[in-house]
Amino acid sequence: MGLVNATMQVIKSWDDALDPTQRPESVTLQILQDDHEYSQLTLDATSEWQATLVVAPGLFAGDKKLEPGHNYSVKELDGSKAYELSAETIHPMLVNGVLQKTTSDSAATLVATNALKGEIAITKIVTTEDGETVPADAESSFKVGLKDASGQWGGGALTYRVYESDGSMSYKGTISDGGTISLQASQTARILLLPSQMHYTIEEQSLPGGFKNTDSSNATGTTGANTLSTVTFTSNYATPLLLLTQGLEVTRVLEGRPWLKSDHFEFTLAAIDAAPLPEQTTATATAGAKTASFGRLRSTGLESTATRSARAPRDLPVCKTMGHGSSHSRGNR
Repeated sequence: MGLVNATMQVIKSWDDALDPTQRPESVTLQILQDDHEYSQLTLDATSEWQATLVVAPGLFAGDKKLEPGHNYSVKELDGSKAYELSAETIHPMLVNGVLQKTTSDSAATLVATNALKGEIAITKIVTTEDGETVPADAESSFKVGLKDASGQWGGGALTYRVYESDGSMSYKGTISDGGTISLQASQTARILLLPSQMHYTIEEQSLPGGFKNTDSSNATGTTGANTLSTVTFTSNYATPLLLLTQGLEVTRVLEGRPWLKSDHFEFTLAAIDAAPLPEQTTATATAGAKTASFGRLRSTGLESTATRSARAPRDLPVCKTMGHGSSHSRGNR
């Protein structure tokens, strides 16, 4: 019996809703018959990404196979690196006059699907209390781990872009397994064009002063085609407390008489304009210890600011007493 010809539809399908701008203007497909080149087809939007191909199907009449037919598969000759191609191999058969993928399947159509590679979005969220202002230059560092199914990474460097909260791009760079990305509050880094089924881990490595981690989500996961994997890290910010290494001190100076062993001068530290105070607000000067210390002070902001803001009443840093004084005089008299 002579060879039988039939027409088969070849369709290019796109799975790229995440970023359809990556789609090329056209694609050239290599059609293989039993793993050998059979034809080439160029598809584009004008052709609605499909074409008709004449093939030599197998032939069944009743239960009798008259022709064995061939396997047909597809490759891309100029495919975009932004996509992953998946296409089945079909064996078209004419079964009682109807062209099918196999002897017991649906209509014979060869479909090649291009799925856009996935992305990971890492967002840094910072909360505050009592109207605190987050330092504009404070950055957190994130280590990115990327592994394929075998536990390796051989994909080379990937592009990432950092966006502000209003959607404007701040800068871009490249990263691979073990690399780091730095983010400020409300920024988002998007790692682009990740192959599907990649295992990722995102770890926040360092926090600026005053930041405390409170939550994270999706810090580990697996990438998917045409899928945005969203990772968030949330921290709370409060102006850091600084501990003065040198305590606040006051010195009692006597003029007009010598120190007596019984001299005992007590000082009380008072705050001006709600300045912070140490836990100890009283100190005592004696003949053996003429300089009294209120201890170290925990304060917010720069150490020098704390030193100026928290101080005793104006006559305390150096107190002078005329005459003999009392062995139990108040230091602010």
